[in-house]
This record gives sequence, C-alpha cells and structure tokens, in this order.
Amino acid sequence: MDPSNDSDPDWQGVVAPANDDRNQSFGVDQGQYPGVLTAATADGTSSCPANGQPDIWYQFTAPMAGVLQVDTCGTNDLGGVDAGTDTVLSLHSGDGLTELGCNDDSPFGFPVCAATSGDRRDSYVELPVVQDQEVLIRVTRWAGTPTKNILLNVAFEPDSAPDSDEDGVPDSSDNCTLVANPSQCDYDGDGFGNHCDGDLNNNTFTNSQDFVLFRAQLGQPSVDPTYNQADLNCNGFVNSQDFVLFRGLLGSPPGPSAPIP
Repeated sequence: MDPSNDSDPDWQGVVAPANDDRNQSFGVDQGQYPGVLTAATADGTSSCPANGQPDIWYQFTAPMAGVLQVDTCGTNDLGGVDAGTDTVLSLHSGDGLTELGCNDDSPFGFPVCAATSGDRRDSYVELPVVQDQEVLIRVTRWAGTPTKNILLNVAFEPDSAPDSDEDGVPDSSDNCTLVANPSQCDYDGDGFGNHCDGDLNNNTFTNSQDFVLFRAQLGQPSVDPTYNQADLNCNGFVNSQDFVLFRGLLGSPPGPSAPIP
C-alpha cells in the first residue's frame, strides 16, 4: 500500500491481517467478529462509491434457505463517537467475482443500527440465500477515512416455509418435495421433477417398461431444446449417475410433487 494514499500512516511495520485476501477469508457463523483493516491491502471492489480501498474478507455458508444479514454496527463509534472506521460492506459469490449486495451507510431509521451515536457511518446488507450457498463478505472503508478496527455482525433468518428435502424450494411449490431438485427441472413437463420421476412412459408407475426406455437413452445427450427425460439429475447427459437414481425410483409412482396433488 502507498502510505500517501492512507490517512493513517501508522500501518507501516504492521503485519497484514490474516484474512487480507479473499482466498484467506475467515469462516463465520452467526455472531460478532472483531477485525482490523490496519495494513490490509485492496483485493476487491464493489459498486458502492469509493471502492478499491484496503479490505478484509469473511465467508459464510448458509445452513438452509433463508436471509443472511450482515452489518458493521458499532464500528464508527469504536474509540468514541465518530472516532472509528467509516465502513463499506459488500457481499460476493463464493469465488468473489460476482457482487450480490453492497452498502456504505445503513438506511436512516434502520433498527439494526438504531443505537449508533453521531454520524451514520456503519453498513448493513441482507441477502436471500439457499442451502449450502457460500457468500464472501468484504469489509472495507470509505476513501480517505481512518483504517482501524471493525466489528462484523452476522445474523441468519431461516425461511419459515417447510422445505423437507432442504433444496431451497419450499414444499408448497416444490415439484419433488422429498427429493432434492434445486433447479426444479422437469423435462417432460408433467409436474414431477426429474429427480423424483422415473416414469418415462407416464403410466403413473416406475417399472420394467420404464427401464427398457431408460436403457435405450444411456449415453445420449440432454441439451436445449430437446432435453432428455431420462437425464434424471439434469446434468446434460444420460449416464451411470442417472441409472443409480432410476434404480432408486423403481417400484414407485413419480413424486410427490406440490403442483400435482
């Protein structure tokens, strides 16, 4: 970092924080995490103004579908009213390449930072997520303001709607309520998702007749616009993975599916 661009030159000789780079992000769960921007370098940008400043990184993995809530409330008052860091907060995809949300100053009257004294300089972002989604959290500062300690607060609100197979799709609209089918692919359009539908001849049961049809499709592609109904895992090809799924469906009707009572 060029000290001429830093309003707090005391960083010299200080080791960069361990989570200075996105590939060294600290894993976090719900709770509060102190951090330090001193001696950090810039490893990312965001759509918020004054981006490209020194940053540190955290990583959150959603335990189920819900809403991730991240803020830096209390940071701007660390050391006294308005004596702390003016933060900029952004959320990114697991590889850090796609921005998912950004905030500089939390909205007026927003309850999460209601206790802030002095100027409103803490940040807040929330993001709907699905189960097992990885989110990188980037904390930086407004250009020209002190580079000091920060407080990162992480909360998670799970979806209230039941999701029996935990694929991020509520049971009320899931075309495979008991088998994970996150993409909701349904190549024959019968209302039953591929992952729970081995009934290739649509006679309401998965049996030897369907096995004959399935075997004839092994090795075949499944691409737009003629997706292959036998591509049960919807990966673009009918192969041994689909055979394992098909074998588990033998002897059963398709579904259950919310769109088909």
